[in-house]
Amino acid sequence: MSPKIPVTRPCAAPCRRIEIVASRRIAAAWVLWASSICAVVWFAVDLPWLVRGTLVLATAGSNASSLCRCVLLLGSQSVRVLEWQEQGEFTVLLGDDHAAHPAALAAGSFRLGGLLALRFAVPGGLRAVLIDGNRQEPRAFRRLCRHLGNAREGAKTGGSGRSRESN
Repeated sequence: MSPKIPVTRPCAAPCRRIEIVASRRIAAAWVLWASSICAVVWFAVDLPWLVRGTLVLATAGSNASSLCRCVLLLGSQSVRVLEWQEQGEFTVLLGDDHAAHPAALAAGSFRLGGLLALRFAVPGGLRAVLIDGNRQEPRAFRRLCRHLGNAREGAKTGGSGRSRESN
């Protein structure tokens, strides 16, 4: 089997940029999870139907908005591109027009296998994104994970957290 032909040329220098691709697989899992919560509230909770209906609508509405913004990358406030420097500084490009904003990694970000849940503090507030490692360009995703791991180790030890970017 021949290797895949990349869409864009690889960088000569180590690239510190990842263009995030929406994940329908994660979106389907999210919808299934939210639907199960709504079903449990509607059918298994002993509350008046008006209260159950309000809880179900609130859960469905908040999950739908988060799903569109964080996973499917719809809307002007969704993180589409992530760039980082070796010093730990991030820049996020939001929306379709790719407006660049300086960002800092906020508390609550984590990695779960091939899934990254990242929260960024930008001048307009907090922006979250769910990155499916199976849908991203592998080298850029590995480099981002390595950078995040080095930044976390640097924060624990109080050191600079310098990155070993060598690919």
